[in-house]
Amino acid sequence: PIIDPAFEHRMYLPLASVVILAVMSAYELLMQFEWPDRKRAIFGFTLLAGVAGVLMSLTYSRNETYRTHIICVETAANARPNNHRSWSNLAALYINQHQYSKAEEALRSAAVVKADSDTVLRQLAILQALRGEYDESEKIHMRLITRPFQDLTSKRAYHNLAWLQIAKNKPAEAVETARQLIERQPNVADNHMLLVATLLA
Repeated sequence: PIIDPAFEHRMYLPLASVVILAVMSAYELLMQFEWPDRKRAIFGFTLLAGVAGVLMSLTYSRNETYRTHIICVETAANARPNNHRSWSNLAALYINQHQYSKAEEALRSAAVVKADSDTVLRQLAILQALRGEYDESEKIHMRLITRPFQDLTSKRAYHNLAWLQIAKNKPAEAVETARQLIERQPNVADNHMLLVATLLA
């Protein structure tokens, strides 16, 4: 099973009994005062309005967390700083937004937790490639493809490595990378298309 990098528990239903008890307690407390009905009603509505205002403010503040994908993942990463996947996911979002300095900071935080993680290394290699640091990126991709093959994630390292090798004018090595990928995952069309692309490069 995939371990979620971020999740939350919503407590609406369990809180129902607590809210009902609080309302009943407040009502019984109001009834203890020997006030005229009008005064008791005004005080009750004032109290209700105050509580509603506080809850509305808290709801608005909470919804700000979900305003954008980046803010949501930033909140998750800051809430669980020892989860390297949250930081690497945040780095990926920053990379997609071309915020490379922030991506580097997020990867630095991820590396403190687990520097040798595939997800951390993969995002670091992508960041380096986008910055034109092809040699450093190639070294990391070479490390990644020597690791046990994962059907869902490993092929991306092979694809990236092949394109890096083409960018560095090493088409023969790119062809070999594509062929190694097909040996490990022969039934994926993208992999064969990669081989064709490297042969034409």
